[in-house]
Amino acid sequence: MLLTTRDAQLERRSSYIFAAAATAERLSLAGIDNPSLQADSISNSYVSNILSHVQSQVQIQPQQLSTIPNIVGDEATNNDAKQSSGSNNRRYRWRMSYYFYIHMGWFIVCALLGGLIVWLIENYSSSRNLQMKVEYIDAWFVSSSCVSSCGLTTLDFAKLSQASQIVLMN
Repeated sequence: MLLTTRDAQLERRSSYIFAAAATAERLSLAGIDNPSLQADSISNSYVSNILSHVQSQVQIQPQQLSTIPNIVGDEATNNDAKQSSGSNNRRYRWRMSYYFYIHMGWFIVCALLGGLIVWLIENYSSSRNLQMKVEYIDAWFVSSSCVSSCGLTTLDFAKLSQASQIVLMN
């Protein structure tokens, strides 16, 4: 299982070296040593460096080929392990639509609390309005109208007490 980019680089490099060694072995077994069949040294200097490095340091024997792990089988088991652990430890993803729900919830809560405050001021405070009785639904409607700045009112705003007007304007 590859954990870092360095591991991926090492695996990729080892696969290049293995492929280059296999190619060199096939060419030597076929007896093709003709320079015209070899790749251009300038364009393929990296592969030729790998080939010379592999040929000088590593000689692959048939016994060693059988000890090379099966990469495809390991990847399949690693993917199964990732899927099983991924379902248990799923990372929480924040969606942009959540901001909409947060703002709508905030507007509704502010309107409900504002309506409650206006209703309490108008009916039960010392600075209450003696000219009219304010129902909670009317106070809530006026408050939600002020929160959303839509201008719909069921109460005469000028007849509300000064404290209620201050609450609604803020």
